[in-house]
Formats: sequence, structure tokens, C-alpha cells
Amino acid sequence: MAEDINPEAQETPEVEKPKKKKKSDKMSMPAIIGIIAGVILLQVVLIMVVVQVFFSTGESEEKSENAGNSEVVDTEEAEPAEEDGEERDFFTDDSNKLYLETGKIVTNPKLSSKYVAVNVGLIYIPKESVEAEDLAESSPMMMKLLAEVKSKIIMTIGSMLPEELQENRDLMPEIFREELKPIFKEKDIYLREVLISEYIMQ
Repeated sequence: MAEDINPEAQETPEVEKPKKKKKSDKMSMPAIIGIIAGVILLQVVLIMVVVQVFFSTGESEEKSENAGNSEVVDTEEAEPAEEDGEERDFFTDDSNKLYLETGKIVTNPKLSSKYVAVNVGLIYIPKESVEAEDLAESSPMMMKLLAEVKSKIIMTIGSMLPEELQENRDLMPEIFREELKPIFKEKDIYLREVLISEYIMQ
């Protein structure tokens, strides 16, 4: 005899309903690539603009600086040419040349405990506008000139190392002359020659 089946006890299989596909939140690959390309392109354009502005500014500043330097160089080159011409006119006549001696000058070279002793002779030619009494060694002008000359010689030696003084020993008269010429020129005097009658370094 068949057993009674309890309809409540019998489980009925549940039929799963097909799940609806959710719309994907993710963007499509072509859209992402397009955005990235746009960002990169924008950055490249910005970099090019910045570089162009930077270089154009630098070039303009460099041009203006070079123009200024060229003007300075031209002026500096023109002055010695005029001065040399005047000096040549004065040097053709040696009858009015004068001689001045500094006496012994003792000082130290740069960064050294050694000392240098020099005695410098100066051959110079004054302009006609300089009064004869001003050219006397005891005159205030010449005493001041001699003090400035000694000071410049001390400064020149003090700016050179002992090795430089040894290497340039033969050139020291010309080095001194170039340093001293402006001092003489201020007083309407042309420095023709510098002689070193004594040079000792110990």
C-alpha cells in the first residue's frame, strides 16, 4: 500500500529567475584612451609654450647684455688708441723728460711670510700745462704722487703669490707701468718708462 505523501513536506524546487545584467559602471576602453591622449596633448602644448617664452626672454636679455658689453668694449678700446697717440707726440721730444725714484719699498707677497724689497725708477713727461713748481719733488703734488705710486706698488706685489713674482720678474716693470699710468695721467703727466733698480725677495 502506497504511503501517503504530505504535500507540505514535499519540497518543490525553486526556479531561479535569470538575473538582469547590471549596467557596467566602467567606461569603455576607447573613451579612456581618448581622455589620456587629450591630457598628454594638452601637457605637450603647455610645455612648448613655456619653453618658447623662456627662450625668447633669455635671447632678448642676452642680446641686450651683449649690446651693452659691445658698447663698453668699443669705448674701452677707443680710449687707449687716443692716449697712445698723445703719448707718441710727447715721446718724440725727450728734452723735457724727468726722473723720479721711489726709494726702497718693502712688502709681503700674497699669502706669504716672505718679503720683497724693490726700488722703482720712473721716467715721465709732464704736459706744458703743468707748472714747474708743481714738478719739484718737495711740492705737494709730487709728494702726493709719490705716496700714491708707493701704495700702488705695494698693492700690486701684495696681490701676487711668490711664485707669480718669480715667474713675472722680467715683466714687473711693464706691470708696474700699467698700474701707475692712471695715477700720472690724472696729473697731466705721461709715464714713459719704469725701471727697477733693486729687486730682492727673501
